[in-house]
Amino acid sequence: MTLGVCHAAATHIRAQQPERVSGEVTCAECVITLDTVVTIGGLDGPGLELVSPFSGVAVDQRGRILVWEAREAEIAVFDSTGTYLQTIGGRGVGPGEYRSISHIGVGPRYIHVFEYYKGRTMLDHDFRVVRTDQFPGQVRSVAVLSDDVLVFVTDVPTPEAVGHKRRVYRFRRGLPVSGRL
Repeated sequence: MTLGVCHAAATHIRAQQPERVSGEVTCAECVITLDTVVTIGGLDGPGLELVSPFSGVAVDQRGRILVWEAREAEIAVFDSTGTYLQTIGGRGVGPGEYRSISHIGVGPRYIHVFEYYKGRTMLDHDFRVVRTDQFPGQVRSVAVLSDDVLVFVTDVPTPEAVGHKRRVYRFRRGLPVSGRL
């Protein structure tokens, strides 16, 4: 797996500042350049069983790369150079255990691990379970704001959601607040 971004410093992953273009732009003028930040993988090694074309990736506040595969219940943790550090999680129903991970969002204080139709596990940056929140939806996408407020898109089977396939939720102090899409 190669993790690429528009622009990268040696030890920090960050997006390039957008270029402002005036006038008509044609495809011949458009160029997207990707820099290889780190390559994870090879022929074998710990943590690589979670690296696939279907893997998700997140970078935490310490620059560690978190890789998960939706059918699995574990998260492989690599440092910013791609060196394997550890695997967290595991199959189960207890704190810090998962059935299958749908998405991970990283905030300034917490790592938010979402499971399909089960809810969220909130971890600190030492991977200790802080709390769990259960809800029946399947998280499709998540953004974590600077104060660890979450905004995510999910399907939630509720009577008032009939005819509305997507709902946007945000967690504030652990209580879900919803809005329709």
